[in-house]
Amino acid sequence: MIRLSAGLATMLLRPNGKSFADAFRYGVLRLFSGGQPDDANATETGTLLCEISNGGVLFTPGIASGGLNFMLGSTQLLEKSNFETWKGNPVASGNLGWFRFYDNALGIGASTTAVRFDGSIVVMGTGDLRVSHLDVSTGVPMEIEFFEISQPLQ
Repeated sequence: MIRLSAGLATMLLRPNGKSFADAFRYGVLRLFSGGQPDDANATETGTLLCEISNGGVLFTPGIASGGLNFMLGSTQLLEKSNFETWKGNPVASGNLGWFRFYDNALGIGASTTAVRFDGSIVVMGTGDLRVSHLDVSTGVPMEIEFFEISQPLQ
């Protein structure tokens, strides 16, 4: 289940707030082992297995280089930009459990102001990020070929 941080919800609800796509312009995706935290304000749990950036470039907070972007898909849908290759090199071996997508500031740890969202990772079935396999190993690059966020009408 996708969980928004309080910082993201506050930003989106402000009269002069950003769009979801703008909030995550040049963001970064981190993949963790274990179970998803109860909310996106909580400290990261599990082991950081892989950081996904555009082209696998080292991500640096506050810099556009290596940052990920969304593009408008069909109605009520944002998806991974077709002009980017979302990939990374695992920093640890293990089984994927959940992800956290951070804005370009990369606010880590417990926070009610950091702009980020969490979700589950699955191979098949109901989940927020589908991958071809849950096991990752150092030395074996990962690529995210498909990622979308939908906004239901009800």
